[in-house]
Amino acid sequence: MKVHVFLLSAASLVCALAGCGGPNVEIKGENGETVKIDGKGGVEVKDKNGTTAMSSADGKVTATDAKGNTATVEGKDGSMKVDGPDGKMEMSKDAVKESELGLPFYPGSTSVNAQKSEANGKSQFLCIRQTKDDAKKVAEFYISKFKVESNASTGTDGNDMVVLGGKLADGRKVALNVTQNKGEETTISIVVGQE
Repeated sequence: MKVHVFLLSAASLVCALAGCGGPNVEIKGENGETVKIDGKGGVEVKDKNGTTAMSSADGKVTATDAKGNTATVEGKDGSMKVDGPDGKMEMSKDAVKESELGLPFYPGSTSVNAQKSEANGKSQFLCIRQTKDDAKKVAEFYISKFKVESNASTGTDGNDMVVLGGKLADGRKVALNVTQNKGEETTISIVVGQE
């Protein structure tokens, strides 16, 4: 969505505040841009790139541009969805399932964040998870789960990192990064996508 950054930022802030109720307001920029606030959580931004409508309700902010692309941010859990003619993206702790990823989640790990996107008929999945187990144990779990084509590891004084790259049985590429800093939980980052 091509929207004047200042106006979109201002509109986002005002949209969140406008949800509390208030008068209708119109702000005009020096280049003819306008921001209209309806006092019920609705905001309309017009600039040289077209019109973007925004609304705020139930802890969500949704923006729709002139082409029909939409972006929704949910304040409760930080999740976000973007949908438009060029593709779509979803981000939240639970955005990706094991069946979509093509790999199991590490046993006992918890989700930090996940993202799935689709564009031009191709999908990509990202999962970031944490566990109390050490990096080498996590890497050993995943080595048999896909065809590993590259393997690198480093570790000094309790700071360990293992990077694996390869392919799933269905041909999709996998990049796995397992990092453990001394005294912290191990972070598992998995990216699966098509070429």
